[in-house]
Amino acid sequence: MRRKEHEVRRVAQWVGLVAFCVAALASTAPAADNVAPTLENLLFASRSPRQLTWSPDGTQLAMAIAGGGPSRIATLDVDTKAMRTLVEGSSPVWAPDGRSLAFLRAGDLWVVDASGQNERRITNDRDDERAPAWSPDGRTIAFMSSRSGFQNVWVVPVQGGAPRQVTTKAMFHDMTRFGVSWSPDGAWLAYISNAGGWEHDELWVVSAAGGAPRQVSRGLNVTSQPDWSPDGRRLAFNGLAHDIYRYGDMSDIYVADVAAASVKRVATTALASDNMGNAPVLWSADAKTLFFVYFDRGDANVWSVPAEGGVAAQVTDVKGDLDSIALSRTRQRFAFVHSTPTYGGAVKVLPATGGEPITVAEIGSRYDGLTEPVSVSFRSFDGLYVHGFLFKPPNFDPSAKYPTLVQVHGGGHNLIMNGFNAVEQFLAQRGYVVLAINYRGSSGYGRPFQDLAIEDWGGKQALDAAAAGDFLKQQPYSNGKVGIYGGSYGGITTLAAITQSPDTFDAAVPMRGIYDFAAAWEEADRIGTIFTQRGHRGTPKENPAAYQRSSSLSRVDRIKTPLLVMHGGRDVRAPARQHVLLVQALKQHGKQFEEQVYADEAHGFSRKSQLDMYGRLITWFDKYLR
Repeated sequence: MRRKEHEVRRVAQWVGLVAFCVAALASTAPAADNVAPTLENLLFASRSPRQLTWSPDGTQLAMAIAGGGPSRIATLDVDTKAMRTLVEGSSPVWAPDGRSLAFLRAGDLWVVDASGQNERRITNDRDDERAPAWSPDGRTIAFMSSRSGFQNVWVVPVQGGAPRQVTTKAMFHDMTRFGVSWSPDGAWLAYISNAGGWEHDELWVVSAAGGAPRQVSRGLNVTSQPDWSPDGRRLAFNGLAHDIYRYGDMSDIYVADVAAASVKRVATTALASDNMGNAPVLWSADAKTLFFVYFDRGDANVWSVPAEGGVAAQVTDVKGDLDSIALSRTRQRFAFVHSTPTYGGAVKVLPATGGEPITVAEIGSRYDGLTEPVSVSFRSFDGLYVHGFLFKPPNFDPSAKYPTLVQVHGGGHNLIMNGFNAVEQFLAQRGYVVLAINYRGSSGYGRPFQDLAIEDWGGKQALDAAAAGDFLKQQPYSNGKVGIYGGSYGGITTLAAITQSPDTFDAAVPMRGIYDFAAAWEEADRIGTIFTQRGHRGTPKENPAAYQRSSSLSRVDRIKTPLLVMHGGRDVRAPARQHVLLVQALKQHGKQFEEQVYADEAHGFSRKSQLDMYGRLITWFDKYLR
C-alpha cells in the first residue's frame, strides 16, 4: 500500500535501459527527443538514471540507466560530461581504488573494469543477490540475499569463492528495502533487522569477521539505510519511535553511538523523508552537519541540520522530485537525479557548500506535448483545503468541455510528487483533465495533516476525493462527468469515495485495494498487517469500531457508480481475497461492474499486465465519461 507505488512516477525505473552509446561522449549525454507520448512509451521507454554512486576520486559518477531495454551501467565524467556505457546490469558500486565496479546482472554479482573490459562473474547460482557493498580494503563484497529463507548479510571474496553468511534471520525474505553499510575501517557491517521484535526494524551491527550481531537501537522503526560518520563512531538514519504511528515520508532523524549502543533523536524544525528507503541521512565531511530530504507540497529538496540538533535549513531549491542522492567520498559534492512533470532524468551536481546545481547529463526521454500541471488547492467538505496537481490536455481550450478525473495516490500517508507522472500525463493527452490530490494523511504538509488519517482510514480521505470530484464538476471546462481511480491505497480510497458519496462520480476504477481491513489484517503480509494495525490503533478485536468505519465492503449497497475492479491473483499486501469479497458483494447487490484478475501478479505488476490494466482503465472512462 505504498505511494502510488511511487505509483507510476518510478515505474520507468522497474525496467531496463536503452543502449544509447558505447563510446564515450564528449558532451552532455543527449535525451531522446520528440518521442511519441504513448502509454507504453511513457511507462516503459522513458530513460531514467538511478543508483548514482561517486568514484573514489570524486571525478566520475556510475549509474544504472533504465528504460526501453535491459538496464545498463554507465559512467559519467562530471567535469567533461563524457559518458561511457559499460555493461548490462544494475546497482553499480565502485571499488575503493576506482579501477573497477561491482554490479548485479540476472541475480548474480559481477565485476567489470572501469573501462568496460574484463567482466568477471563473482557468484553463479540460482540464489538472489542484491545491494552490493564493496569493503574498504577492496577484498570483499557484502550483499543481501534471501537464499537462507530470510534476508541476511553475506560476503564473498572479490576473487570469487563461496559466499559466507554473516547474519541469521535478519529480516523476512520479502523485505528488500534495506542494504548493508561498511564502517570506514571495514571492521563492522551495519544493517536493519527485526530479530529483536516482529514489528521492529532496528539498527544492528555485526563484525565483518563474523560473530554475534549487536543490536544498536531499541524501540525504533528504522526507515533508511544508515550512514557511517567519517570517523566510524556514529550512524545516522531516518526512523520513527515504535510507539507512534508509522508515518510515511515524514520521519525523524536519529544518530546512534555504535560503541555505547545509544541512540538520540536529532531535535530540529523539519521532518525527513526516507523516500521509500532511497533517501538516507548523510554526514558532512566534518561530521557537524546532517543532510536529508524534505518534501514540501510535492516538491523534494535537500536540507541540512546540525548533527547535535537545531534549525533545519534548505540546501537545494528546485521544483520537482529528487532521487538517487549521493555524496562524494570526500563529502564535498552532491549528485542527484532531478525529475519534473515533463522530464524524468537530469543528473545534477552541487557543491556541499551550496550554490546552483549544475546539470552534467540529460538522460531522460523527452516527449511531444507534455504539459506542466497546475498546483491547485480546493476546499473540502469540512473547510480544510486540500492540495493537488491539475493536468490539462495539450492546447487546452478553456471554452471547450472536457471529461474529468480524480486520481488518488497509494500509500495513504505518502503523496503524489510534482515529478514525472506517466499515467496522468497520458490521460491528459487523451483529452482528460486530471486532478491528482494529496488528501488528508498525505506527507509534505506537516505531521498534524498526516495525523488526520489515523483511525479513519478510508473515511474523510474519501470525502476529500469526493470534494475534488465536485470541484471539477463546477469548473467551466467540465462536461459534467467525473471519474475516480487509484491503486493500492488509492484503490481503497476510490471504493470508499463511491460508497460514501454515491452521487459524485460517473465511473470508478479501484485497483489492488483493501475493502475490508478486518479480513485483510488476518491475511496480509507483515508490512500490510503492521500498517493496518497502526492505522486503526489496534487489531480488529481491540478496536472494532475503527475497522467497521473503514470497511467499504459494508457499504457496497450504496454504490451507484459503474466500476471496473482489478487485482493481482497472488497479492499478499492487499490480499487477493479482497477482490473476491468485493465481487461477491457487488453481485449480491446487483451493481454494475466489470472485473479483471491477473492471476500471476502480486502487488506490483509486470510490464504486460500494467499495459493491459491501464488500457482497460482508459477504455472504461472513455465509455462512461465522454
